[in-house]
Amino acid sequence: MNGLKLRDVEKSDQDLIFNWRNLDELVSLSAHKRKVSKIEHQEWFTGALEDSLKILKIICYKGRDIGLIKSEKINLSCEISIYLIPIYQGKGMGKTSLKMFIDLYKTKCIVFTAKVQSNNHPSKKMFAALGFKIVEDKKSLLTFALE
Repeated sequence: MNGLKLRDVEKSDQDLIFNWRNLDELVSLSAHKRKVSKIEHQEWFTGALEDSLKILKIICYKGRDIGLIKSEKINLSCEISIYLIPIYQGKGMGKTSLKMFIDLYKTKCIVFTAKVQSNNHPSKKMFAALGFKIVEDKKSLLTFALE
């Protein structure tokens, strides 16, 4: 998809990501299903930027910041989380961005995993389309893996 790219998260992105993280549409589909306080976010954000095992990428489309991919490396596995702001959802940008991310880090991660709410049908469809398989089903939370 032309115009789509990933860029590193910078310190100046803290408020942007906080605002995205607390959008009602994104909270309802998140693994934890709750908003975070400014202090919680600041602690997480500062820690994530300093942690060499965490990868944070802003998804950009035609120069606009439209979402986030974050990953945490545990041994040779990387747990991924992705979201797009609502206006850009359903256009294939999440799938394309996630494929770009996987291609970028496939030499560093043997397995990619993701936790998805069982009622989040667009995310389930996206992960399945990229070859992820369900490896754990805990009623409301599914774990997908790509090897």
